[in-house]
Amino acid sequence: MEELRVPPNFYQDESGKWWRKVKWAGSSHGKVSADIATCEACGTRWVFALRNGSATPRSCSAKCRPVRTGKDSPHWEGGRSLTADGYIRVLRPEHPRATKGGTVMEHRLVMEQSIGRFLTVKENVHHINGVRTDNRLENLELWVVSQPSGQRLSDTGHCPTCTCVVRKEVPSGSEFANS
Repeated sequence: MEELRVPPNFYQDESGKWWRKVKWAGSSHGKVSADIATCEACGTRWVFALRNGSATPRSCSAKCRPVRTGKDSPHWEGGRSLTADGYIRVLRPEHPRATKGGTVMEHRLVMEQSIGRFLTVKENVHHINGVRTDNRLENLELWVVSQPSGQRLSDTGHCPTCTCVVRKEVPSGSEFANS
């Protein structure tokens, strides 16, 4: 059996129970309960502090902790994720316009698949209804120049049959008032 690793501030009382010495106000006895774990990777046994609701650690150090990225990660979402500004990005490291992380915006992929070629740098894909996660082909338009932010008034569904024009009243006597 391998030797037991005991970190600083850990000790065993007369009854054989393990404890960790602590110096914070929330601890009524100046100690926290501890236990022994065995590393799944190297078999090392070590003492660790118990925390409310925490599972027993499975590895003794970062060297023994498995690196779980991509499909092995418990957070894997099939290579799809949401950007901070609300677009869906997809893992496609082989794409010529992929980021350093290997991702491409999904709406661009949908448009490229539809037209049968890669988009150029000067081509943009516009979401007609303004919903950035709605990447159905019928909701996408290919624009050759950069589109202004927002949506066209006609795309928002505002008064589809009216011809109203919202105008700001200019006070009479202003240099901008019509003479």
